[in-house]
Amino acid sequence: MGEIMLCRIQDIRGIGLFHETSGSKYKLEKLALIYAGNGRGKSTLASILTSVSTGDSQALEERKTIDGTTEPAIKLQFDSGHKVEFESGAWSETRPEVKIFDTTFIEQNVHSGGQVSADHRKNLLDFAIGDRAVTLRLAEETAVTDQKVATASVQSINRDLSAFSGDLQIPVFRSLTLDKDADVQLESLQKRQVDAQRAGSITSLNVPGSIPVPDVDIEAIFGVLGKTLDNIHDEAATQVEDHVARLGDPEAVDWLNQGQIFDDEIHCPYCGQSTDGISLIKMYRTHFNEAYGTLKELVAATRSAITQQLSLSILENIIEHREQVNEKLIVWSEYIATEKLPTDLDGLAEASLKNLSDLLEGLIKQKISAPAEAIGTPDQNAEAIRLLQQFRGIYIDQNAIIAKYVSEIESFKRNLQNEDPAEISRAITRIQLSKVRHSVQVKALFAQLSTAENGLKKAEEDKREAREQLSALMSTTLTQYSQDINRHLANLGASFQISAIKTNYAGSKPRTDYAISLRGKSVKLTNDNPSFATVLSEGDKRTLAFAFFIASTLADPDIANHIVVIDDPVSSLDRSRRSYTMKILSELSDRSAQLILLAHDANFLRETARNLTKENDALKVSSLQILRIEKGYSGFGQIDLDRECETPYYTHYRTVDEYVTGSHADVKQTAVALRPLLEGYLHRKFPGKLPSNLTLGSVLSEIDTAATPNAFTAIKNNIAEFRDLNAFAGKFHHDTNPGYQTEVVDPDEVVAFSRRVLAAVHGS
Repeated sequence: MGEIMLCRIQDIRGIGLFHETSGSKYKLEKLALIYAGNGRGKSTLASILTSVSTGDSQALEERKTIDGTTEPAIKLQFDSGHKVEFESGAWSETRPEVKIFDTTFIEQNVHSGGQVSADHRKNLLDFAIGDRAVTLRLAEETAVTDQKVATASVQSINRDLSAFSGDLQIPVFRSLTLDKDADVQLESLQKRQVDAQRAGSITSLNVPGSIPVPDVDIEAIFGVLGKTLDNIHDEAATQVEDHVARLGDPEAVDWLNQGQIFDDEIHCPYCGQSTDGISLIKMYRTHFNEAYGTLKELVAATRSAITQQLSLSILENIIEHREQVNEKLIVWSEYIATEKLPTDLDGLAEASLKNLSDLLEGLIKQKISAPAEAIGTPDQNAEAIRLLQQFRGIYIDQNAIIAKYVSEIESFKRNLQNEDPAEISRAITRIQLSKVRHSVQVKALFAQLSTAENGLKKAEEDKREAREQLSALMSTTLTQYSQDINRHLANLGASFQISAIKTNYAGSKPRTDYAISLRGKSVKLTNDNPSFATVLSEGDKRTLAFAFFIASTLADPDIANHIVVIDDPVSSLDRSRRSYTMKILSELSDRSAQLILLAHDANFLRETARNLTKENDALKVSSLQILRIEKGYSGFGQIDLDRECETPYYTHYRTVDEYVTGSHADVKQTAVALRPLLEGYLHRKFPGKLPSNLTLGSVLSEIDTAATPNAFTAIKNNIAEFRDLNAFAGKFHHDTNPGYQTEVVDPDEVVAFSRRVLAAVHGS
């Protein structure tokens, strides 16, 4: 085992009564005994060692020297000359191997003011488990810290996300997907929303009607063109046709026909001459008979119909009507997808109409010039049909488009009446939030959230795993710990025990749970009457704390590398507890690297040293004291515990004996010691026989008058010697010599009387 020891308390400045205190010349051995009277700084020294163990400087700052001018500073020297310093409120390093039992330990781990708090029970668990669970505790604490950090991060990110999520819960907001055509959907919904708000005015808008498309009965026209007069004489027809040809105008047929109404068959209706014997006039009469007239009327009517039905004004009317349709479609295009009807085929329509009109007009003219003849070929008939269909088809197609738009308009109006503005608003909000959800900024936040959630999940798993392993270790350790504590309590003579120590996680960190068992009853630590605060004396409470400390310390597998510091282990303890405490201290000394024992009972320190060196004569022991120095401050000094603990009788004997042997030269001190030495001798020789308030002279008178069987007769023969000795020794005491302070002391005389006193004591 390597040497792990606190070797010197080199320097303490500005802390309590240690104003400018040096202990560099006093080496601390494996068993270091430090004696101090009450109020000299023993607790302050224990606090210093606690502070270097934990690194907590608060206790030192609180103990700053009240009237000092020096900032707190400490220098401690450990093994191999290694120095650990406290300066500017901090230690250069901590020494966790230093384990201290003192008032601070009790107040932090067991109770304070008789009360046992959750912090006490948590700290006790930490102490009980000790270094055996360092890794697991660190893992558990790290996981708890990570959990808090991750939770805070998750909460922070969720707060940031809530600024974007609207009324949606974050999980719902997170699940939103974004369609590729979200913008199109959003635009459509926004339009629907506006439309729904204007439903009344929209449904009252005019709906476009179809374009009037004229129809011409081509078959009827060609039927008229193909009619003939079977009763018309071919010769008459030929002559009339020749005459009409000579006139040079096909319209002449009508003129000639109209003249027939004035033919009285005697005179020419045109010149008044006699028509008797004129064959042409007869031909006229034959050609323009009643059947001919009927046919001519039919042809004329057909011509009039063609002119009316195939006039370009018909196309103009169509175009005007289409413009009205387009105006309505433009209005409706705000609500449904409409386009203006095209005009690019109007030229084709006009050409088709004009070509059809020209074709039929030409045939009618031919018919008019030759009413009795069949006019028009099948090809001309087919062409007329084609032209008419071509013309009509253009606008029939446009009417189909109009019908489609009208159907969509009617459907839109029906849907509009069924629209729910609130539902549309929700749909708009959902798409808008979907776009926000998938924005760069929010996606980055959700990525951070995923990372934080993964960290939280891992921290939870790590905490659970570490806590399970720690719980298993704590269960095993605390079971043994409870047994050890109760064994120590029994050996210390305590009238109480503790229940099995368990752990719970009621707080943020695990802590112990136990109860006191006293006189067959279980006493809770708190919240009960009676409780820990009332059933245990202060000595019992300190005994319990000491049992906690030694049970854990002795069970620590690394105890050989620990420096154990015990401050007043026997405070308020009776004799039986004192004896077992000695035994425990011996075990601690044997097994630890160093035992430092602080006490204000010098006898206890001396007794401990004797017991431990008796068991181990190779044990190195150092004894220091904290003593009063200039200005009432405290300093370190050497102490001889044997001399410190000797009785007054032994002190007087030693003073006289050492003067006779020449060990010291204080003649006055020796002269003063002679009478109490004789008194002490007689009281010890006759225990209980001499009243304690008698002077030596009175004692000698008692002896001088004694008669058998009085025990005093044993030295009655030496009464004269005792009277001589008393006569000399009494000169140096106020009760027998008022001028004792000025009494001249002769060294040779003192030596002679000292030898005679020693001879009396020795029984010579």
